[in-house]
Amino acid sequence: MAADRDAGFGGLLRRCRLVAGYSQQDLADRAGLSVDAVAALERGRRRTPRAFTVRVLADALSLDESGRRALVDAATAVDAGHAGGPARPPAPFGPLVGRDEESDAIVAALSPDRGRQVALRDGRDRLVTLTGPGGVGKTQLALTVAHRLTDVFPGGIGWAALAALDDPAALGHAVAAAAGLRAVPGRSVEDSLVGELASRTMLLVLDNCEHLVAACALLVERLLAGTSGLCILATSRERLRLGAERVWPVPTLAAPDPGLAGGDVADSPAVRLFVRRARQLVPDFTLDAGDTPAVAHICQQLDGIPLALELAAARTNVLTVRQIAAGLDDSSTATGSRSAPSRHRTLRSTIEWSHDLLTHEERQGLRQLAVFAGGWTLAAATAVCSAIGDERRALTLTSSLVEKSLAVTHPTFEGRYFLLFTVRRYALDRLRDSGEQRALEVAHARYVADLAERAEPRLYGGEQQEWLRRLDSELGNVRAALGWTRQERDRIGVRIAGALWRYCYLTGRYGEGRDWLDGALAGSAEGAHVAKALLGSGVLAFLQCDYDVATDRIEAALERYRREGDDRGVAEARQRLGSVARERGDYPRSRRLHEESLAHWRAAGDAARTAESLNYLGYVAWLTRDFDRTEELCEETLSTFRALDDGEGVTWALLNLGATAVYRGRGELADRLLRESLGRSYDIGFADGVAWSLNMLGVLARRTGDRDRAWELLAESLERHVELGDGWRAASVFEELAATVVDTRPTLAARLLGAAARLHTVTMARRPPVEEADHKATVTACTAALGEDAYEEQHVIGRTGPQADLVRQVRAGGPT
Repeated sequence: MAADRDAGFGGLLRRCRLVAGYSQQDLADRAGLSVDAVAALERGRRRTPRAFTVRVLADALSLDESGRRALVDAATAVDAGHAGGPARPPAPFGPLVGRDEESDAIVAALSPDRGRQVALRDGRDRLVTLTGPGGVGKTQLALTVAHRLTDVFPGGIGWAALAALDDPAALGHAVAAAAGLRAVPGRSVEDSLVGELASRTMLLVLDNCEHLVAACALLVERLLAGTSGLCILATSRERLRLGAERVWPVPTLAAPDPGLAGGDVADSPAVRLFVRRARQLVPDFTLDAGDTPAVAHICQQLDGIPLALELAAARTNVLTVRQIAAGLDDSSTATGSRSAPSRHRTLRSTIEWSHDLLTHEERQGLRQLAVFAGGWTLAAATAVCSAIGDERRALTLTSSLVEKSLAVTHPTFEGRYFLLFTVRRYALDRLRDSGEQRALEVAHARYVADLAERAEPRLYGGEQQEWLRRLDSELGNVRAALGWTRQERDRIGVRIAGALWRYCYLTGRYGEGRDWLDGALAGSAEGAHVAKALLGSGVLAFLQCDYDVATDRIEAALERYRREGDDRGVAEARQRLGSVARERGDYPRSRRLHEESLAHWRAAGDAARTAESLNYLGYVAWLTRDFDRTEELCEETLSTFRALDDGEGVTWALLNLGATAVYRGRGELADRLLRESLGRSYDIGFADGVAWSLNMLGVLARRTGDRDRAWELLAESLERHVELGDGWRAASVFEELAATVVDTRPTLAARLLGAAARLHTVTMARRPPVEEADHKATVTACTAALGEDAYEEQHVIGRTGPQADLVRQVRAGGPT
């Protein structure tokens, strides 16, 4: 695994620096800063850069107005400061009321000893579980603690929101995403997590574990056993029951004693929270002598449970506090299982009371909105929920639920809303009781399928970036819909997964995409969308160098397309088989298949796909050292892709032309083309493009004698290729790293060459002719430096030792 390090201020700063072509020392010199200061900012060790620092960095990078604004926004954002990939915790929902002592104590428990920033104090503090009934404020407390610990964990803080996750089998992927990691092909996600986190000092927060408590316990136990610097903060209604666990019961807020005077009542934490929420709705709300007893009674009746208090206070714009108190009295005697713990009964009674005060349309809308696992937009609610009808009514209903504290706005994606965990669970119970659940799940899956199919053609061309972000926001719903279709063996799953394989390709979700496609295909062997799903499964397998599976899947898709008379599908499948042949070193077959596809696209008048086929042919020409042909083809495709505003296509054309310029010794041209390729890849979130651009910029730096810059670029490229599962390119980068250090660290060079040899053997991917001369020269130099016996000994170590250890050594080291 490797972290996605492109988010936050530090990630954006690194990205701007690499695109500008500067080393950390270059940027430090231009900005008048120390190189340590630049490194600290990029790694997130300095959480909030000063305005002056941001300004001089923007000047040094020669950023345009939009670039400067992006850098300033990242510096001032709430979650700025971590360059690393962990999914940073969202902002707390508001100020923490009545929890200062608990917050201080938990921060102390999870903090290292004073003066020892990396080492932990002992095993007992590596796992803290905040326990308590629903609505008691565990999430809010965890959010506050996580933000306070931002500067304590150099490896970052990952936030895994598990409330919407219903499938225990998906837990590992969710936690990996929270840590900014993805599974390494050929290893389980759990093994990948342990391997990557073994040497990192970070805090992982698992929020809402109770419905997955057994799976969470198994995963946490494994993570703690396999790592030394990882701390875990969990929230759950019940403890995980692990030996290393420090259980931290979260108390309710102190409610006032019945005999207290008015001023003392107002100082009670429960009353303070009630009044704060009431004033959000009624700005002139005051706690006068006549209302004080009623508010005190409300707080006592609700056991000081924060969510219950907020639900009650949300009614102060339509009811007096005396009416609220009376209504709660009635509700507490009429609802709730007497066998449940009292505070669970209290919260459920309060949710029930809030629910009963809704109109019929609001109650129906609330339970139907519970089908959304990843939140909803107004358009989504309109499409799925029969109770809503149109977007105007969706806005009215959603606004009402937000006002009543039953729904909240999404902390990350604008225009999205979601139900709090406890409220959604209650609403799902209501949905099941209503007899509407099956119809809503079908409608939800169809909505996701329609969205995926609308997105599919828009993942080419000028709308690409917008739709990638939109699909990012819908991931929770995509996963929920695919989970339901897999369980029900419903064919809608094939529609969803088949339409989203390109999204998984562009964003680097190769492993998860294959899981989606294979799960969907297992439940539907026939149907109109099976060929597309087979093709997508084959492409993602190819991208992870699983060539036999890729060939089988793509050939199965090709056969179906032929039977169905789908000429476009036939051309697409041939194109992909041409790519498999290319990486296996069968260049004549690759050319023939790409040329067959090209003939179809030209006959069909499809400019974008014609350019794509020409670009593939240019790629084959570069790999086989036919540089004139590469330039002829890819200059044409670059013009076409620019006219179509196709970010991915422009990136590949630039890469082919830039790589050709590298090997022709045209350094300035190569640098310009490859830095543009890198910038465009970052802009659209194109994972493979970023990895490739860094790779070729590293080759250029090595060939022009900038050993330090070459090492930085190649080391990051290696991490990204390994993360994606692209063993073919990882092997190439290992060999380039070896060439970079063969004169200064020949022992390491021999091990790097051994690691590359293993990848070539495992993947059966052939080293392309364009790289043969450099590889031969590196082996010759390394053998001369070490002697044949020592070279073979170190080569074997690299060939047989753990790849993850060598990747970490590359990450931590340097060329000298």
